[in-house]
Amino acid sequence: MRRSEVLGLLGQLVDRSLVVAVDGPPARYRLLESVHAYARERLAECEDTEPGGTERVRARHHRYYVEWAERAEPRLRGHAQRDWLRRLDAETANLRTALDGLARGTGEDAAELALRLVNALSWYWYLRGRLGEARAALDLALALHTPGPVPEPIPHPGPIPSPKPNPLPETAPVRDLRARARAWRAGIALLILDGADRTPLERIPDFPAAVEDPAARAMAQWFLGFAHTGFGDPAVSRDLIDRAYAGFTALGDPWGTAAALSVRASQLHASGTDTALRDSGRSLALFEQVGDGWGMLRAMRVRRGLVEIAGDYAAAEGLDRDGLRLAEELGLNSETTALLSRTGRTALLRGDLAAAEEYHERARRLAVHHADQQAREVAEVGLALIARRQGRLAVAEAHLRTWLAWCRQWEGAAGIALILAELGFVAELRGDAAAATALHEEGLAAARGTGDIRAVALALEGAAGARVDRTVRRGGPAAGRGRGRTGVGGGAAAAGGARRRRADRHHRTGCAREPRVHRTAGAGAVARHGDRGDADDWTGLPR
Repeated sequence: MRRSEVLGLLGQLVDRSLVVAVDGPPARYRLLESVHAYARERLAECEDTEPGGTERVRARHHRYYVEWAERAEPRLRGHAQRDWLRRLDAETANLRTALDGLARGTGEDAAELALRLVNALSWYWYLRGRLGEARAALDLALALHTPGPVPEPIPHPGPIPSPKPNPLPETAPVRDLRARARAWRAGIALLILDGADRTPLERIPDFPAAVEDPAARAMAQWFLGFAHTGFGDPAVSRDLIDRAYAGFTALGDPWGTAAALSVRASQLHASGTDTALRDSGRSLALFEQVGDGWGMLRAMRVRRGLVEIAGDYAAAEGLDRDGLRLAEELGLNSETTALLSRTGRTALLRGDLAAAEEYHERARRLAVHHADQQAREVAEVGLALIARRQGRLAVAEAHLRTWLAWCRQWEGAAGIALILAELGFVAELRGDAAAATALHEEGLAAARGTGDIRAVALALEGAAGARVDRTVRRGGPAAGRGRGRTGVGGGAAAAGGARRRRADRHHRTGCAREPRVHRTAGAGAVARHGDRGDADDWTGLPR
């Protein structure tokens, strides 16, 4: 059949109700179930007259969707992002069928095609927040390189035969495809962080180093640096992003350059440098130029943080709502989850605990659904902050203790610092000044390791406040200052109340990649003491 005859024949099939047009965009057609079953039977009957015909048809289907996915992949980074996300959604069943078929196939190119397919789809899976599916698919394709059992196919309706081992010779192109898939796999595992993967964080740079293609290597460096930020040695993620930036700029890739700048801005923002604002601005301009909605949302994070630092919570909430609307329209589930938590934090700052709880709970449910542990940590730590302000101290502590262990497991220093500070505030509210002091001082040590001056400010203020409580309870100078009107108890209440009002402004998330910002009465003290190890010197700290 000639290509010029296809549309006419398709129209005839639609007129006879053998093929049904599906509302778009994009425009698609499907067979009725009865027609589909009949076509499968006829195809099977052809084996009698043309042995191997069924397998050849399936192979053409698999190759078609591999090549289609490879054409779709670059269109996810630009003006056509929304349209191609929808197209990929519509073709999900066919793409899964292709991967499952390649996994059980015996053709010598089946494993290579499977690697090409998962490499082409990994960015799509990330944008949709389908991290569990991404990991399963990458495992399936990578397993085809070695003899032995292959993981189960990706679950979907209908029976699927068990896959067959399909070892592949390690040619140079195959090695490169495998290296790319392993880099994607390592980055996805870093985003999930559910304990099922135990790759040492210090080994992460090894994955992109094995990728030979310069563009693919820069992408691998960027994705791994992006996923690694906030965990382990910060120098590792900074080096990966710097290498990715150099690679993208050498290639003249505006999207990659913007992506590297956006992550670098978030890394530098914690230390309060002007470079962060400059990188964020350049990133936003480049993402606007290429028309990438996901990228614009990422680039706006630092600028939105500065609005919040200035205390303009209404403007910050407006930016969050606009971003949330765009993320939901595009179906960017990872960004939607982050923006729900961020909007909840702004509501918390405004004192609207009901709205804050609603946003954080929505974020938590979405994170659980998509197996996104980092987003779940952000949401549940936010719920802990709310519970503390509601006086539900046991609920707050349960959330905080769970995620403290998780942050320690994955070396998330920023999360450790915040959670210890919050646990210190919980201890203060329970009247345990000694425990509060110990928690705040442990948090101060963690905060100093992050390089984040705001984390240090929060820890210093918490430690200073806890010491005030201890002094008051012992009848020290702070108590004497309060006796003029209310006696020892009144002095303690006044000191504690002022301190807790300050603490209520602190709302950083845990070990998430993007540090949140807060204002603190201890900022001046950080300028004087933040770079010193003198944890016992509290001169000038707010009392």
